[in-house]
Amino acid sequence: MGKERSHALAGGNGEGYSGKVYVAEIKGKFCDNNEPDSSEILAAVDGFYYLLRDNCTQLNPPPILPENEVIYSPQSHALQYQGLIYIDEEVLNGTVAIIPPAPVPPQVSPAPKPAPTPSPVPTTKPPVATPAPKPATASPPPATTPAVTPPTAPKSETTPQSLYLTHLFVDTFDRQPDSAGLSYWLSAYENRTHGCQSLTRAFLIAAENKTRSRALNGSATQKRAYINQLFRVVLWRSPDTAGLNFWNNQSTSGAMTITQIEEAFLTSDEFKSLCSKKGLRF
Repeated sequence: MGKERSHALAGGNGEGYSGKVYVAEIKGKFCDNNEPDSSEILAAVDGFYYLLRDNCTQLNPPPILPENEVIYSPQSHALQYQGLIYIDEEVLNGTVAIIPPAPVPPQVSPAPKPAPTPSPVPTTKPPVATPAPKPATASPPPATTPAVTPPTAPKSETTPQSLYLTHLFVDTFDRQPDSAGLSYWLSAYENRTHGCQSLTRAFLIAAENKTRSRALNGSATQKRAYINQLFRVVLWRSPDTAGLNFWNNQSTSGAMTITQIEEAFLTSDEFKSLCSKKGLRF
């Protein structure tokens, strides 16, 4: 890239640097000093990303992160790195708003009209409520409107993609989705950055998924626990005895690695059929 990468940083925005700090809080976990467990990334003006803090550990000097592993979402003021969502510190402090204004009471359209922009609502359903009548246009919302999505009706918590993402949060991380994380992944799906398969893979390999991290170099019991999780997360069901024994034997015998077993689940016909039945793009 032709840029100097050897400067040392000294916490904050770094010595000789300025930029934005993004924070990923680990829900329900705390450091020894009772502060919330979190990770921090500095997006410096030189175009590089630095990992300032990894969970409870302050890194000095902070390492430079591979550029192709950090995904920036300008609409939601967030970064994604190793499955964690890092939110702009200014957003967390309330100095930058990314939530659009509250919609006016919805009014049902008198007759179906062509949607001004692509909508996640299936076209076979009745016309959706709109926040306010406006002329049909193919243009995105004005630049001054801090909207995360095109000007359509508010997202329903019962859309196929919302329900699927809630399942991923609950069965992979054992928690309900946070609003910023859910908004980020919904946007990634609707913008066609991710589909059913790549969403599921991203959650499985995320640093927050401790069941997988323990299984990678763990005991036979830890590997078996992760195979159980693959059945729940990928196939939405409890393992059958024959299937569980087969994949457990593949793991313990060394015939397949944990990563290879993951891919076998993610490319299976059963998983492809499940995504299709749930109305999701594979």
